[in-house]
Amino acid sequence: MGWGRRPLQPCTLNSVSSKPGEVHYWIAFYYPVNASVLPKTDQDSPEMKDYDAFEKHFGAYLKKTVRALEDPKTVYTPDLSKLDALVRSLEIR
Repeated sequence: MGWGRRPLQPCTLNSVSSKPGEVHYWIAFYYPVNASVLPKTDQDSPEMKDYDAFEKHFGAYLKKTVRALEDPKTVYTPDLSKLDALVRSLEIR
C-alpha cells in the first residue's frame, strides 16, 4: 500500500540455529503496491480532511478499508499474482 514507486529492495535476514554450523536464511520481499480502492496520497484521502474524526472512528475506517481490499474486484498495481509468482520463483543456492 505504498505511495509512489521505489526500486525493488530485497532484504536477507540471517539467523543461526541451535545446531552448530547450521544456518537458515529468510528472504523478505518489499515492493510498493497500489490498490484501486485507496487514495494515491494521504492528501487525496477524504478522511484526512478531519483528522480528529478519522482518529475517533478509526476502527470503522479500518473495517471498511479491509473489506474493500479483500473485494475480488479491487485492482492492484502491480498484479499481486505476478509478484507472488516472482517470489515463488526465487531459489537459494
